[in-house]
This record gives sequence, C-alpha cells and structure tokens, in this order.
Amino acid sequence: MSKRSASIGRFAAVLGAFALALAACGGTAAPSTSPGAATTPSPAASSPIDLPSIEIPSVEIPSFQSDVDLEARLPSEFCGQPTEKFSFSGAETVSNDEDFAAIVAALGRSAADVSVAGAASKAPECANIQLIAFRIKGADGGRFEQLFIDAQEKDTGTRPTRSNVGGKDVWVFTDSSGTTSYIYFRGDTIYGVSAESEADAAKGLAVLP
Repeated sequence: MSKRSASIGRFAAVLGAFALALAACGGTAAPSTSPGAATTPSPAASSPIDLPSIEIPSVEIPSFQSDVDLEARLPSEFCGQPTEKFSFSGAETVSNDEDFAAIVAALGRSAADVSVAGAASKAPECANIQLIAFRIKGADGGRFEQLFIDAQEKDTGTRPTRSNVGGKDVWVFTDSSGTTSYIYFRGDTIYGVSAESEADAAKGLAVLP
C-alpha cells in the first residue's frame, strides 16, 4: 500500500479519530483541562481502539492533551444541540510521519505547535457532520495553504476545487480514502467539515468562525 500525502492523510485521520473517540466515549468527548493541569485518563481515552476497517497508514490516535483555546473557537451548539468537543496535541502525528514532519519544519514550526480540535452534534440531522480545527501554531497562513493544497494535488493527481459552501470560500477535495472535506485557512489554522453531502457540509461551515 502506498503512503498518502502526509498533510492530507493526517487531516483525514484526524476526522476519523474524532468520530471514533466520540463513539468510544459513548458520545461524550474527553474533558478539556487547563494547560499544565494534572489529568487522569478516562477508561475510554486510555483503552486501545481497534481500527480494523479503516485504511489510515502510519496513524495512531493522538493523546488527549487538550488545546482549550482551539476548542473554544468551535461552536458550542450545532443543529439545536450542545456540541461534544475535545482537542488533542498533534505531536504524535508529527513523530509518526516523516513527510508531515517535513511540512511542519518547512513552516518553521515544531511538533509541539500542532494541535487539533473537533466538535459534533448528536442531533439526528447532523450526526454525521464533523467540525474540525487543525492548527500549526505560528505558521504563515499563505505558506501553510500552499503546502497543504500542493500535497493534496500530488497525492491524488487532481487539484482541489474552489467553491462557496455555507457562506465560506472553501477548498473541496476527496482524498485517497474517499473522504470529502471542505476546508478553509485562517491564519495558522485550517477549519473544515467532513460530511456526506454538500448540503450537510454547508450546515457545518455556516457555524464555523
């Protein structure tokens, strides 16, 4: 099996990890903690998660070391229901993928600068929509976007397309796993939605910053 483009494969992995974490926790996200606070992993967070049916090479579920600032940027309510939120450090993501580490290095950043936050609603009409914020703290936004989009084109042979969805100008791409994502860049952060249809993606994008 060939290895995916690092940045795009990692973004898809984040979405999958978020969905699995919610399922493993029975729909309840791992609680956020203030930086530096001592934490005791919950049974759900510390138990191994089997991924037999998901093709994500070189991916491990990151630890639940939170980035509460990034979490706070995501909506607390979606489709009339409070969202389940969590965030984690992306340091493991970088250490497990040399290609992605090279992108982080090209941006002049380190593994400690990478973090991810997710939010989702349990409302039936929005249950399959995942909201994601993916940050490389301090990265130049324009360069980040260039590296990310170029990597996607290299990965699939097709340049992501531009579209306006949910009031946002976004890049739309389907990665090697068949996952369609709708993303945009704001400073050092990617905001995005993974959804089964453009109509569902529009719901998610409309509530993102």
